[in-house]
Amino acid sequence: MRYVVIDTETTGMDPEADKMVEIAAVWDDGTFAQSLVYPEDRQISFGAMATHHITHEMVMDAPLAVEVAEVIGLSNLAPDTVLVFHNAAYDRDFLPAELREKSWICTYRCALHLLPDAESHSNGALWYELGLHHDMPPEAGHMPHRALFDALMTSDLMTWMTDQVMPDDGSWEDRLDIAVQKLIELSTAPVVLKKCRFGKHSGEEWANIPSGYMQWVLRQDFDQDVKHTCMHWLNERGEA
Repeated sequence: MRYVVIDTETTGMDPEADKMVEIAAVWDDGTFAQSLVYPEDRQISFGAMATHHITHEMVMDAPLAVEVAEVIGLSNLAPDTVLVFHNAAYDRDFLPAELREKSWICTYRCALHLLPDAESHSNGALWYELGLHHDMPPEAGHMPHRALFDALMTSDLMTWMTDQVMPDDGSWEDRLDIAVQKLIELSTAPVVLKKCRFGKHSGEEWANIPSGYMQWVLRQDFDQDVKHTCMHWLNERGEA
């Protein structure tokens, strides 16, 4: 089973309105490709420029989003190729429809399972905390928040994660297939979160938060991980 890490930079944060301005792909054999993308009628927000430093003048002659998969070699992937992102919930929405249909892994969500005590679960913070940082190739530039730099960081995280979940026995190919499938499963599995990140208990560990607050959370519109965490601890206390 092959995989390819993908990262995008965009005009803004709304997948329904914003467009790609850059995409990079890193294959599991270490090869990579990148391209700027012309966002058609969408202007790059100043906030986005401040993050990735891509201006409208830089993308004027770049391919359109519908063309870019072919430009960087994503148009003829093997049927079982798995796409890897550090924030799949965001990046996948900017891809052409045919790529969104492929199986995917989110290294951010996998990190929540595998590294619950990490200081931060951003790809850059994990890259440093795990000691994965190294000199980048010249094509990646010298800073995060350009697509190739971020994709290469995520590729390093993916390699580390496959090592963590890979079985000891069997051929390399079979062991890698099992590891990739495990990460696919972790990418959608609900997470028991370590700390509360909102409200009057922000910064406290969920294990120590009063049951009444958790029961209140369950009646609100919070995401699946928050609700799953509350149910986990209420079940542990016999109060679900």
